[in-house]
Amino acid sequence: MELRVLRYFLMVVDERNISRAAAKLHVSQPTISRQLSELEAELGVTLFERGQRRIELTVAGEYFAQQARQIVLLADKTVANVQRKHDVRGSVMIGSAEAPMMVSVAAAIRHMRETAPKVVANIYSTDAEDVHARMQTGFFDFGVVMEPTDKQDYHFINLPGATRWGVLVKKTSPLAQLEGVTASDLHNQPSS
Repeated sequence: MELRVLRYFLMVVDERNISRAAAKLHVSQPTISRQLSELEAELGVTLFERGQRRIELTVAGEYFAQQARQIVLLADKTVANVQRKHDVRGSVMIGSAEAPMMVSVAAAIRHMRETAPKVVANIYSTDAEDVHARMQTGFFDFGVVMEPTDKQDYHFINLPGATRWGVLVKKTSPLAQLEGVTASDLHNQPSS
């Protein structure tokens, strides 16, 4: 089955007449009739009920016409995309807290550099409050913040990964001997 034949078939479907379809395609009527007969033989079904001046689609023909339109549309779109020059350029400003989730953002940036090498990604390290403020002014194109955060005015997706907090203490501190530290462990600790 060739795209050319699908285009012939769809023109006949649109015109409901082989002569008019042939004229629009600048092809002879016998050529289109032969191609349609070969298509029906290839598929093993009757696509048209042929009348005196007009032809109608069979149930199989209706289904095949829907599918053929999608195939031709996809083929045309694919050719257009291949032939189009992908010369996307510009810069993206990303506001972010330093978090393990940035690994996902870094992977997306790496992919973007491969597909759009003239786009520059700028990462600005900050906190959630500053991300919100700079998103409002349009300085950041998007931000990476940790929960809980106000998402009311934004589209939001959860990135994979988890954030873990740590406590930095001297080796001589009693906390250094613990396997894990809880908030209650920190409650009575001196501030210096």
